[in-house]
Amino acid sequence: MARITLAAALSTIETLRHNAQIVETERDSLRAEVEALRAAAPAPKPVKPAYVRPQPSEEQRLAHEAYVAALLAARNLAMKTGRSVVVGG
Repeated sequence: MARITLAAALSTIETLRHNAQIVETERDSLRAEVEALRAAAPAPKPVKPAYVRPQPSEEQRLAHEAYVAALLAARNLAMKTGRSVVVGG
């Protein structure tokens, strides 16, 4: 089994520190480059939805509210009496 000498270990550590310093410097320069590119890029345009659902007319909305009210009244009547109730038929 080969033993590592202290001088060899120190040399390896120094080489690793040097390589880490190079990598950190490269990383910092790339981050600065990316930030510069982001700052120079135009702002994204707002995206319009492909489909906008049409809103119901006032008459349709009122008719729907009346229908829902009739359903609730029929449900309450059916629960009170224990019978079936026909709504809007």
